[in-house]
This record gives sequence, C-alpha cells and structure tokens, in this order.
Amino acid sequence: MPGGWVQTSSLAETAGEAYGLTFTSNGDLYATNFGSGVIDHWNAAQVDGCSNLCGPESIFQIAQVPYPWFLAADGGKLYVEGLDPTENYVMVGNINPESLKYKNILTASTSNFYPGGIAFDQHHDITWDDQYGYLLTYAPPYHNYNDVLEYSNPSSPTQDYSAIALDASETTLLAARIAYCGNSTLCSDAQELSYPLGSYGINSASNGDIEDLGIAITPTAKN
Repeated sequence: MPGGWVQTSSLAETAGEAYGLTFTSNGDLYATNFGSGVIDHWNAAQVDGCSNLCGPESIFQIAQVPYPWFLAADGGKLYVEGLDPTENYVMVGNINPESLKYKNILTASTSNFYPGGIAFDQHHDITWDDQYGYLLTYAPPYHNYNDVLEYSNPSSPTQDYSAIALDASETTLLAARIAYCGNSTLCSDAQELSYPLGSYGINSASNGDIEDLGIAITPTAKN
C-alpha cells in the first residue's frame, strides 16, 4: 500500500463504490454504496480484524436522501450528505441507523454546489466541501457559514477534494485530492490543511493513475 500504510482488515460492500466513509465514536464503520443508495455498517470487531472480505453487519436506505454520497460522525451521531429525490438539492442531515429518523441541517442547490464531503469538530461545527473549489465551515444552527477557503478556481480548476476528514487533534483537515499529473491523467493523494481553515500542509505520496475518492480517520482513542 502507498505511503507506508498497513492494511488491518478487508471488508466487502454490498454494491457500488465506498465514496463516503466514517467511523463513529464506538469504532463502527459506515460506508455509502455510490450509485445504489445503500449505506453499509460494519461493527468495530469486523473493522479491527476481518481478513476475508467481511460483509456489513447491517444495511439501510434513507427516503429523504436516496442518493447518499458522503458520511460523517459527530461523536456517536451519524450524518449523511447526498441528493434529494429530485436530484435538485444537496442535503446534509442526521440519520438514526436504527429508526431511520432523519433531520436536515443544510441544503444547497445542485446548480451551484457539487457535494464533496463533510466533517465535524468537537464544537459541532461542520466543514462542508463544495467540489467546485470551496471549503465552508458552519457553526450551529448552521444557517450561514463563518469561514471559507477557496482551494481551486471554479472557473479554471486545478484540483478537486472529493472527501474530507478532521484529525483527532482538530488541527489538521485531510482531503482526498484529485489533480492532473500530466497528459490529462488524473492522480490522487491526501492533502493536509490547517484547521481552522487557513493554510496548506504536505501532500502524501501520489497513488499514481488511480482515483482514491474517500478518506476517513479512526476514532480519537485509536488515532
């Protein structure tokens, strides 16, 4: 694996691609199945040591967000970002995996916003990635953003953050980054950014002509 990472388990999704990944505070892992509308759930024991493509412990779908793209956890609470049934709006909201009760907190029109991932800090502030080139941070009750970073010129984009995650210290925001690496070839790596938003850090080693679209960080106790 690139960058010195060591594989600890091997998990199999039910369908689609694991575009959105997140760990809740108890170590459970959730993943979207891009294109299928299904969200998979693996328990902490599976995450810690499955070596034989373990399937999810449970799966579920959300009527209000039938096209889920990204996931994030705020402690033990699970949040989903995706498209509404009309595909005209990007929705972000809290979902209870057992009752499937959904509460929306953010909405944007797909005419000027392309969903790119969400991440929460300990103050419950949310950073929302617009793949057109912006990172926006909102504080509760999430009516208006209070911080913004333009990471790519929307009119002439050079890179794309396809997913984001905040580290345990809450000083670094990590982004799954896609950029051209010559001859119109797309390569991917991980990009460090300061948090609160402001400056850029190092990039991980490029993973070559492969589009790694997701990123997640294990709970604080394991980070």
